[in-house]
Order: sequence, then C-alpha cells, then structure tokens
Amino acid sequence: RQRMAVTEKSSRPAVTHWEVLERYERYSYIRCRLETGRTHQIRVHMAHIGHPILGDTVYGAKKPVPGLTGQCLHAVGLRFRHPRTGERVTVECELPDYFNQVLRKLGPPLECVGLSMMCYTFGKANKTCLVDCQLSGRIGN
Repeated sequence: RQRMAVTEKSSRPAVTHWEVLERYERYSYIRCRLETGRTHQIRVHMAHIGHPILGDTVYGAKKPVPGLTGQCLHAVGLRFRHPRTGERVTVECELPDYFNQVLRKLGPPLECVGLSMMCYTFGKANKTCLVDCQLSGRIGN
C-alpha cells in the first residue's frame, strides 16, 4: 500500500471541513465533511495537523490500542449524485457499538465546543481524534 501525504508539489486538491463535537482530556470527538474524496483523506489531514485518528496505525500511533480492532472513524452519512440518474442519494448509519463503547470509556466530555475548521494542508497540534464523518460528493463522471 502507498501511504498518502500532504505535499505542496505533485498533489491534487483535497478539502476537509471539521468541527469539534466534544473534548476529552486526551481526545477530541470531531465531525468531518469532505469536499473531495481522496484516498485516506480524513486520516491524512488529521494526522498532518497533529490529530491522528484513534486506532490508525498507519498515520497515527504505531501500536494498536488495546481492545480496539480498528480505527475510530465511521461514516454516519453519505450524500452523492447518482452517476446515471443524477438524483441525490443519501445513506445514513448509526455509530457502531465499538465506537460508542470508546466514547463511554472516555467518560464525560470536558466541554462541548462549536469549533469549526477547514483543513487543507497546514497546521500543528497534538490530540488524537475520534471521527464521526459526513461525506458528500459526486461519484462517476
């Protein structure tokens, strides 16, 4: 597999909007909305600004999180135009049990914050993220 990266040359545009839903002592629960659909886009952007996805051993911590068998990254909603009919298609899905269990283990949030950001390519910070994402875009030609 090729690991993706944010670079200034030889790269295509990728835009991720994100918002902090809840803050915990060492974690932030965020929602992302994509304008583009690049490979590993959320994972790459969040790691680039110093907020890797919890459980992401490719772009985040190299050791797996005990009791977690994947990443805390879940698409709660997808919206796109059907490639043949042009109709808008919307698909929604609740957070899976493992994700809710992680949120419960974190305890009560420190605060609820309405911080919103758009992530292109720059920034630095140092918290791990749990992501509840909403994806929208167009598939096909």
